[in-house]
Amino acid sequence: MLKFIKRFLIISLVQFILFVIIAGVAIYFLSKPPKVEDNSVLELTIKGDLPEHLPTNYLETLLGEKKLTLSRILETIETAQKDDRISGIYLKLGGLNCGWAKIEELRDKLAQFRKSGKWIVVYLISGSEKEYYLALAADEIYLCPTGDLYLDGLQARVSFIKGTLNKIGIQPEVERVGKYKSAADTFNRETMSDAQREVLNSILDEFYERFTAAVADRRHVDVNDVLGLINEDGFIDAEEAIELDLIDGSQYEDEVNARLREKNNDEESLTSIKLKKYTLATASPVDDFVPGKKIALIYGMGAITTGSDDYDPLMGRILGADDAISLIRKARDDKDVKAVIYRVNSPGGSGLASDLIWRELMITKEKKPVIVSMSDVAASGGYYISMCADSIIAQPNTLTGSIGVLAVKMNMEELYEEKLGMTVESIQRGKYAAIFDESKPMSAEERAKFREMVMDFYKIFVQKAADNRGLSYAELDAVAQGRVWTGQQAYDAGLVDALGGVDRAILAAKRKLGMKDDDPIHVVTLTKEPNLLTEILREVEVQGSPSAQLVESAAIPDAAGLFQSALVWRLAQDHPVMLFPPYLVHIE
Repeated sequence: MLKFIKRFLIISLVQFILFVIIAGVAIYFLSKPPKVEDNSVLELTIKGDLPEHLPTNYLETLLGEKKLTLSRILETIETAQKDDRISGIYLKLGGLNCGWAKIEELRDKLAQFRKSGKWIVVYLISGSEKEYYLALAADEIYLCPTGDLYLDGLQARVSFIKGTLNKIGIQPEVERVGKYKSAADTFNRETMSDAQREVLNSILDEFYERFTAAVADRRHVDVNDVLGLINEDGFIDAEEAIELDLIDGSQYEDEVNARLREKNNDEESLTSIKLKKYTLATASPVDDFVPGKKIALIYGMGAITTGSDDYDPLMGRILGADDAISLIRKARDDKDVKAVIYRVNSPGGSGLASDLIWRELMITKEKKPVIVSMSDVAASGGYYISMCADSIIAQPNTLTGSIGVLAVKMNMEELYEEKLGMTVESIQRGKYAAIFDESKPMSAEERAKFREMVMDFYKIFVQKAADNRGLSYAELDAVAQGRVWTGQQAYDAGLVDALGGVDRAILAAKRKLGMKDDDPIHVVTLTKEPNLLTEILREVEVQGSPSAQLVESAAIPDAAGLFQSALVWRLAQDHPVMLFPPYLVHIE
């Protein structure tokens, strides 16, 4: 009976897959690509966490569906900029959960669009600092009459679970190297250390200064007036926003559409096209079949581990060293690929896995230029895999650095014996065989060995960073110590080479190849080959996982901070030496 059920399920799944493939092929060949009318307005809706890049899976390819990603938005804006049929962009902004570096990259791309002589109009139902910061890139900003601007300042919040662990009988045993290496403070402290407070204040000051300066510059007001507005009001309704010259009008969406018709010289209805249709209408040939010189763009996203790329309900995107190495080798061995851009959006992870990826990039660098482009975060392990590049490009708001090492072991002796009534006995061979045994605390000798292991890896990290950046060990150590830097601070400290996004990285690659800035070259994105069954299961897992729902609905206080703590704990089970920045990287 069990074999029959299993066989039935397999046959049903195969039939479903065949149906999807046949239906997709039929849709692909029978449907015509949408037409872009002259003098069209491109409609964009930007909201959510804006994942860096998602490999196109079979269902998307066959059905013409693509998820909204940062790379897709940037490519669409660039295409529209060069498209004479597009007159402007109508940008509708929802809540943004991404980091500030992604917003900076979008602002840069929109600025290029406007520089070409085209216009941008933004519509907000409501918005906070992130949405408004992006909206400032437009020619005109309109706010719903009943909406508000929540410009109440920026906050960095830290959660500590030492008391929680004590209540259930868990004692963290932590070793770290670096004055500012505070990723494990969540386990063994109840308040911020002076070092962590220093770093967070430094980051907040820079983000705050950049935001207030942007508001003052774009809306032609004094920066002190902006500071006064934030501190004295913070919650600004549409009418007050007009009086303060923060927006250009208070209108509902149908009224904004009327303004767009006027701006676009449309008498009856707005000539427009949405992102999905525009993408289909302007689709380019498949990357692998474009002849000639290429730059390979590879994405390194998520917590770094050994093994394969994955998605984990607690840890989110996983950057597996095996898959990363495979893609890097593919780019290195392709004679048409003349340079590699490695786009990093990672908080770090396993020290071993980080070193394996670093090594593969080093080998590649001997054959062709390697450029790193940093997104929201490329810290600790994220910096480790970046540091060997010929050129490192970061956004001013990127969080990077954190050159330090930590190791965590959870001592659960009290939990087992006093809370659960469970005892554990072990027999060992080898002096340090039980060093990671969670049922007992480490001895003095074991703790010394634990510390030695962490210190050794720190020395390796600093020395390799110093060699790659052309500095002495002492010079690099002075800006290491586990300290997180903004992209601007890292540039000033010599840890990155230039400020900008993927466009700036492409420019750096061209210059390394001896090309002119305006010379054409095709950029091909290398991704892991999709697997239909895996994609179907992953969609179910991602959308249905309890942890994802908790984070999305903010059902628990500071969910992001707590899940980052869980990430460190989770990785610590399999990777004794970890490269993580201070776990709080969310600034709202």
